[in-house]
Amino acid sequence: DSKGNPVEIPPTTVTIPQTGKTYQFPGGVGPNKSIVAYSAICQHLGCTPPYIHFYPPQYVSPAQLTASEPDQLSAEALLAAKQNHVPALIHCDCHGSTYDPYKGAAVLTGPTVRPLPAVLLEWDSTTDYLYAIGAIGVATYPNGANGIPSNDPTDDLSNSYGSPVGDKTTVSGTENPFSS
Repeated sequence: DSKGNPVEIPPTTVTIPQTGKTYQFPGGVGPNKSIVAYSAICQHLGCTPPYIHFYPPQYVSPAQLTASEPDQLSAEALLAAKQNHVPALIHCDCHGSTYDPYKGAAVLTGPTVRPLPAVLLEWDSTTDYLYAIGAIGVATYPNGANGIPSNDPTDDLSNSYGSPVGDKTTVSGTENPFSS
């Protein structure tokens, strides 16, 4: 939240604007059910960080309308955040696609018609370890022949829900590409 406290991310139904299909996002994990992870590849045309990134609550404000790139938010993104009561958001500065991190990275503004793929996480309360165990939602852009996204993006990940992506490993060091 705006005071830096954890916010519980509840399970939700995510709609894919491209097809109208839906899938269940399982919500956050961890002691406060506040930890979520999404692909950092925009589903519109595949832009990557630093052009697509998370804007915490203190940065979802009119001041971002005139910020230098890649930290500029569009008026459309700010309006969508306000109308949907979204205090923080994921925004792609390439073409303006905006996603709701509280609702499974659902699309708030286009031009994208596909939500961000979500990483399924597992939290071990006895060790406080966090594991990535699979993916849910749509396939990561680009997908399909010659990099053209498929017409039915849920089929691409239909077998990934809950399936392991590798052995559990302890991470010895981390790096946050978004920190300054």
